[in-house]
Amino acid sequence: FLPAAQWLITTRSWDAPAIRLLLARQQPDGIWPAEPWFTAVAKVPIIWGSPAISTALCVEALVAALGTSVS
Repeated sequence: FLPAAQWLITTRSWDAPAIRLLLARQQPDGIWPAEPWFTAVAKVPIIWGSPAISTALCVEALVAALGTSVS
């Protein structure tokens, strides 16, 4: 779902399928689950993600889709 969030942030447009995907992944407590956001190249792959980063990107994406800005 983070690629959908990145798409909305980049295009700043209304994309109903991407928005539905984000809203479907939102948890009952309002946050989005951790999803791999950064992968380091190493012998053993290092993958990092957090609910805070996922939630921040999803909120920014939804605001971008609405055509508003957060002050």
